[in-house]
This record gives sequence, structure tokens and C-alpha cells, in this order.
Amino acid sequence: MLPPRNNAVSFKEEQLLGKKLISVQALRGIAVLLVLFFHLSEVRRHYFGMLFSSNFSSFGNAGVDLFFVISGFVVVGVARRVERTGARGALDFIYDRAARIYPIYWIYSLVLIIPFLLNPALVNSLSRMHGAGDYLRSFLLLPNATSPVLLVGWTLVFEVYFYAILAAMLLTRVPIAAALVGWAAALIICNLSWIGTTDAPTNPVLALVSSPLSLEFVMGAAVSYALLRPVRKRGASLLVVLAVIIVAVLCFTLDLPREDINPWFRTLVYGPIGVILLIGTVSLEELFHFRYFAWLIAIGDASYSIYLSHTLILSAAGRLLGASPLRVWGTASSIALAAACLILGLWSYKYLETPLLRRSRGFKRKLFQTAHGGGGNTG
Repeated sequence: MLPPRNNAVSFKEEQLLGKKLISVQALRGIAVLLVLFFHLSEVRRHYFGMLFSSNFSSFGNAGVDLFFVISGFVVVGVARRVERTGARGALDFIYDRAARIYPIYWIYSLVLIIPFLLNPALVNSLSRMHGAGDYLRSFLLLPNATSPVLLVGWTLVFEVYFYAILAAMLLTRVPIAAALVGWAAALIICNLSWIGTTDAPTNPVLALVSSPLSLEFVMGAAVSYALLRPVRKRGASLLVVLAVIIVAVLCFTLDLPREDINPWFRTLVYGPIGVILLIGTVSLEELFHFRYFAWLIAIGDASYSIYLSHTLILSAAGRLLGASPLRVWGTASSIALAAACLILGLWSYKYLETPLLRRSRGFKRKLFQTAHGGGGNTG
């Protein structure tokens, strides 16, 4: 740890809107490890009836909510760099977001086609689809009555929806902060109006736009504005300690749900925990020059590839080991599988995700140069 800075520091605009924060990458690493641990526990439970500590493994669900909060923080920061630039800023924003999320997702979705062609029962998500429309909605991450080809893609449907909302704000030049407050208010009012009525909507589009999980993106966005104010070192440290205490209470005292978690529970419990962690970790980096573990940062950098690929390994391992007469599954095999998921994700990040992003940036430069008569770029 390097010597601390002054007792109170105001975050500069360019730091939050243009700089890659190491603390955010470390937090992404924590989020993907939580998700990996949860899915590993689910495979153990499903195929072998074996559990880790129930509450501790259930808390792995919060990794998704932490991702949503981080996404709100990062993506709104990106959008604010081109705020009120109109159509060109909106196009620039949506291209970058699409290039970031789709290509590597398509690769892992297509990987599932091979075992499906050999034996449809091996890929449940594909066997439940009923036509070209289902496949198209899955590959475009649009709301659908069936799960995406890659099951973790349900969270990416929320991401794409969030990107579309921000792109609309940029296109119409509406102030982002005001629009986000209005969006959050509309979500809350909409859900309050359903209290005491029928169940939540079953139409996929209506279920998406009315889901309180979208509030987690707004929470992260609020952090990007809040951190422009001075944050004291003692306050940053207390936030991290508070988050650890809350997590400990949830893990060891409450009976956390494993499946079908109420979205309001996730939003009101896991969302604020993510906000506290985000503010605390980013503040510690800025105020203390706190150095996070290099291995955690590396996992954070590769978190998207790990997130997309880990279920392929876990599902295949569960089926193979579950069908084995020995039914061998213990701590050693769990550690080995977790390590395999991380190794594949790190490899995917270096040799698939990063080259794809590099190519997309090159294509973007050519595309915008052509669109603007060979001159200029979008930055």
C-alpha cells in the first residue's frame, strides 16, 4: 500500500468517466467468483445431492446483482462522455456496447449447437425452443418466453435493455440523471400498482420492463454521480467493513432462498450491498492507493469470458460424473472444476474476447470514416 492522500478527495470527472479503475476490475472478479461458486454448488446438489454451506452458496446469487450495479456505474459513466451529442453519440455508444457483449456470447451459444445435434437432451435450453423466432431472440438477447441458448444469457437480456434505454436518452438528448430518476420512479409506481392484484406479468417484454432488477443498474449509475463528491478515508473503510458484516449476517443467520429468488428481495438486499462494496472499494483505491491482488484483477478482466463459459464445463462435468457408477464428487474435484472454469475463461479472454474487441474497434474506425466521408472518428 502506498502512502495515503489527503483526508478528503473529490473524484475528478475524467477519473470516473474515462479511467479504468482497478478496484472495479477486482470487484468484477469477486462477482464472477460468487456466480461460479453458486453454480458449482448447484451442480453438486442436482447430480449428487451434496451441498456446501447452504446460505453461503446461496449468497453466490448476489454475484449477478453485483454485476448489475457495476454495469450501471461503468456504462452510465461511458454514456456521460457523449451526453447530449445526439444521434452520433448514441450510435457510438450502442456500437461499443454491442461489440462488447455479442461476439463472444455468440461463440459460446454456437458451441452448444454441437452437442444438441448429437443428442437434443444434452442441451435443455435448446430443446425447449420451438422455432426460428426463439433462436433469433436468443442470439439477439431479446425478451422471450424461453431461456436463451446459453442459460446465463438471461442476465444479458437485462444488460441489452439497459443499453437500449441509455441509447434512447442519448438520441433524444435527455439529461441522463433526470431520465434515470424518472425511470426508477416509474418502475416503483408500476410495481406498487400491482400489489394485491394478480401475479406479475407473464408476457416476456412486460416482465422485463417492469422488473425491479433494473433498479440495480440505476443504483450503480447513482454511484457514478455520488463519487464526484469528496469521500473521506474513514467513510470508505467503514463502507467496506459494513458490507462484510452484512454479508456475514446473510450467510450465517438468514435462510437465503436458493432458487426463484423474489426480484424485490434481490433488489432491496443484494443491490445495496453491491452499492456499498462499489463505493468502498473504489474509494479505497482513490484515497489509499490500495493495491488489490493481481490474480483477482486478472479474473475481473476475464470475468465476462468466465461468466459465459463456466456453465459449459460444470454442466458437462455434472452429466459425466453423475452418470459414472463411481459418482465421484468431492472437495478435490470441486476445486479442480473451479480451476478449470477459471483457466478456460482466462484463455477465452486472451485468445477470443480480446482479439474480437480489437477487430471490432478497427471495423468501427473504418465504418465511421466511411460514413463521414473518410475523415473524423468517434473517439
